[in-house]
Amino acid sequence: MKRSATHHPAARTTDLLGEAWTTLIVTELLAGQRCLDDLAELLPMVSKSSLGHRMRRLHAVGLVEASADRHGRFHYRLTAAGRDLEPVLAQLSSWGSRWLPPPRAGDLDPRLLLADLCRTIGGPHEPGAIEVGFSDVTGPRQWWVVLGARARAQRTAPDLPVLVRVECTITALASVWLGHSRCLDELRARTLRFTGDRAAVRRLAGWLSAGAPAKSLAAIGSA
Repeated sequence: MKRSATHHPAARTTDLLGEAWTTLIVTELLAGQRCLDDLAELLPMVSKSSLGHRMRRLHAVGLVEASADRHGRFHYRLTAAGRDLEPVLAQLSSWGSRWLPPPRAGDLDPRLLLADLCRTIGGPHEPGAIEVGFSDVTGPRQWWVVLGARARAQRTAPDLPVLVRVECTITALASVWLGHSRCLDELRARTLRFTGDRAAVRRLAGWLSAGAPAKSLAAIGSA
């Protein structure tokens, strides 16, 4: 961690939390103990080497403790100091949702957006899949959210029944998840469309509407 320009506790805290991926890792660990493979699946944008480096750093500063299982895999959990960050992160998320402008379309990444959605969906669920087609991205447009022990996003069609098909712009899906617009508004604008089992559609709409980051942290805390 770089040396802070001041000894003020707020500055030292933001120096620590400002390190790459720290807030996302702590958010995942608020939901419970994880091994490195778990974190790599939940945070697909972070390389395993970066995750390993960050976990060692968080361990060194006393936010995380580790234990090895009989196979030699390390499992990480938050210390009391790490768990005490929950209201801090919830407040940061609430402030960002209220005051920061929505991300621009060019800054949105389907993989990261669906990873966020999977974090909100959690699990366990009956096996099934949600097919998502983005109309306005330059990379792969077809994705699947696979439901099971926990939700995960992938680019290949799973051998599972598709419960809901979603056709959308990435901006519309992100706006609903971040709380900048409502599902109903995007449906009326035809930037978002659901087809499939009615009950599954209602569940997905609920997950999206509850998915703003501050609400997700609150849900973790009440689990």
